[in-house]
Amino acid sequence: MMPLSGTDIAIVLGTVLAVTVVTAGAGMLLLRLARRRSLGVQISIVTGAVLATLTGSTLAIAAQMYISEHDLTILVWVIAAAAVAGILLAVLLARTLRRSLADLGASLDQVAAGAVVPASAHGSPEVSALSAQLAETSRKLAEAREAIEQLDASRRRFLSWISHDLRTPLTAVQALAEATEDGLITDPTELARQVRAQSDAMSRMIDDIFDLSRLSSGALQLRPSRVPLTELISDAVTDVQQIAAGRGIRIVPAALDGTVIHADPHELTRAVRNLLTNAVHYAPAGSTITVSTLHRVTGSVTIAVDDEGAGADADELDLMFDAGWRGDPSRTSARADGGAGLGLAIVNSIAQAHGGYASAEHLPDGFRVAITVPAAGDGVPSVTDAAAPSRHVGG
Repeated sequence: MMPLSGTDIAIVLGTVLAVTVVTAGAGMLLLRLARRRSLGVQISIVTGAVLATLTGSTLAIAAQMYISEHDLTILVWVIAAAAVAGILLAVLLARTLRRSLADLGASLDQVAAGAVVPASAHGSPEVSALSAQLAETSRKLAEAREAIEQLDASRRRFLSWISHDLRTPLTAVQALAEATEDGLITDPTELARQVRAQSDAMSRMIDDIFDLSRLSSGALQLRPSRVPLTELISDAVTDVQQIAAGRGIRIVPAALDGTVIHADPHELTRAVRNLLTNAVHYAPAGSTITVSTLHRVTGSVTIAVDDEGAGADADELDLMFDAGWRGDPSRTSARADGGAGLGLAIVNSIAQAHGGYASAEHLPDGFRVAITVPAAGDGVPSVTDAAAPSRHVGG
């Protein structure tokens, strides 16, 4: 066999280049004309352009080689058969791909309608990967929709409750004004006392709303330090002792083991005080409230407040830490502190700001509401983290 000369190689390369330019130009023109056609048509055009390049180059070079007419005819038939088979294969592959894409399209329609779609293993690895991503996306969207619905329901409950609670003292002030106009109240000192009481109640509600907003938005700056729990709990008990005495309730610290944690003493004392205040208002008169520290989880400490009341219903445990929660119609703003039902929501936000959570559960002889925080303060940022851990409620 004689080796190819430089001239032969140049002829081959030039022929292939010329044929490629022609077929590529024709293919690009056809793709442009078919840009709105199906993917199968476009794949067939690309495949046809490749086959035309191979066929044209082979025939052009074969013609220049002066092979016999018989051999050239056989070559033409071989190339033609291979081209037809290649086009048919391209059409088949395009139909398979189109079917897979149609399934993805149907899944997208289901996701748009709010459904969670399963992942499909049919088709190429790339299509299967897209299907898996779509399934994961649909699951996350469903979870997000559920969370938004819960937040919206919580917002509506909060607006309803806070509107009712603010209306109560406003109505009282209006009644006092009308009674004064009618001459039914003649003692200015008594009038001022009652107006001041209602004004203080509204101020406390507004302060609670503002504080909860700061906690929820991450605007509250924590100032953590080493805090002896015995001292912290003692301060909280002292703050609510007078209210408890008014109902004949005893607050008994128990199981205080001298644990020292790293936390914001002011905010954590406030959280414990809110837990105690909630227990005092809803525990039976003349009963006993126990506040204790527990070590349920390694590296964490739980401050639990146990009372002898019935607590919330089992199906309401997951609502206890929502803003404005009321366990029953009797939980209104007629409380001694004029609260707006935000105490437990503030407790939950403070616990989350410390990297912990709030919880509630029924006991054999009462009810427990507690907060759990890291003992070492590992979860305490200098500024409240907006991505706080989700609350945990046990029952």
